Amino acid sequence: MKALQEAAKNEQNAERIELSAAYNEMRKEYKDYLTGTIDSDSTSVANFSVLQRLNADQDWEYFLKVRNGLNSRLKGNPFYDQLANNIAQLENKKKAESAFGPGAVAPDIVLPSPEGKEIALSSLRGNYVLIDFWASWCKPCRIENPNVVKMYNKYSDDNFEIFGVSLDKDRAKWIEAIAADKLTWPQVSDLGFWNSAAAQLYNVRSIPYTVLLDPEGKIIATKLRGQALEAKMESIFGH
Repeated sequence: MKALQEAAKNEQNAERIELSAAYNEMRKEYKDYLTGTIDSDSTSVANFSVLQRLNADQDWEYFLKVRNGLNSRLKGNPFYDQLANNIAQLENKKKAESAFGPGAVAPDIVLPSPEGKEIALSSLRGNYVLIDFWASWCKPCRIENPNVVKMYNKYSDDNFEIFGVSLDKDRAKWIEAIAADKLTWPQVSDLGFWNSAAAQLYNVRSIPYTVLLDPEGKIIATKLRGQALEAKMESIFGH
C-alpha cells in the first residue's frame, strides 16, 4: 500500500513539473510574441495595448522603443503624452535609485540628536553602518525595531554601528519611542516628517527603510529588514 502511495505521489510530482514547464514555455512564447510585435514596428499605435501586458522593470527597453517610435507621429496626443510622462517619471526614479546602488558612496547626513547636538553620518566611517529610517508613528518600524536591536547587540563589538534617522514631527513622541524601543545608537531628526532633508536626499518613499554601508561609506545594500538583514549581517561577520 505504501509503495502504491509513493508511486502515485511521484506521478503527481512528475505531472506538476511537466505542467509547470509547459506553462513557462507558453509564457515565454507569449512574451516573445509581444516583444516581437514592437520590434517589427515600434511606430504602431497597437503598441499601447502591448505595453499594458509588459513589465516596465523587466521590459524597459520596449517601453523606450514605443515612446521613441511614436514620438514624431503622436506627440501632442493625450494618450501618447501620458505614456511619455509615465516613462519620464520612471526614468527619474531609475536614475535616483542608481545613485544609491551598491558601490555608490552614501551622501553625508548631518542632523540634530534629541539633545540638539548635530551628528554626522560620516563620523561613523571605519565601521559597517546601517542607516535606519523610521518614525515613532510607523507601526511596521516599531515592529521591526526589536530585530534591529538584536542586530546591534550581536554585532556592535564587530565595528558595526546604526545611524537612526527619524521622520517624526513630534519631538516628545520621538524621544519616548527611542526609550521604549531601547534604541541605544545615534539618533537624529529634523522633525520634518516626510519633508525630512535626509529622506529627500535618499529618495525615501516608505519606512522602515535601511541602507547598509561598508567601512568606506559605500552602499552594500538597501531595504534590508527581518531575515534578509540577519542573513546579510551573518554573511559579512561570519556569525
